[in-house]
Amino acid sequence: MNPILMFLTQFGLTGMAGFLLVTCLRPHRVHILVDTCRTEARARFGAAFSNIVLIALPAIVGLGDQPVAVAHPAAFFVVTGPLRLNLSGFIFALLMIGMAVSFSALLAPRPKENSSRKATS
Repeated sequence: MNPILMFLTQFGLTGMAGFLLVTCLRPHRVHILVDTCRTEARARFGAAFSNIVLIALPAIVGLGDQPVAVAHPAAFFVVTGPLRLNLSGFIFALLMIGMAVSFSALLAPRPKENSSRKATS
């Protein structure tokens, strides 16, 4: 079998597995994120963030699984190496943003539930 076709098949199966995982976790993750984040907007951000990480990280690892090195690799595999590094940089940046948002969410003052209920009563 052509090494490029094998690589694309493996990469496609990895992507399909990631989408299936995200789909299976979606209903359960939303309830947990709303409870944890306390607002729907934060929960939506957390859901989008986890979707990207659950799909992109396996894709990056999959890009590293190339056929045994030969004297003259196909141009296709010459491109996938830098692509893997670029995607790794994007995921690293995304993880840094997620950590910054999580840290600021921990430090942000939160209104007390009892005081808002008393004010409306």
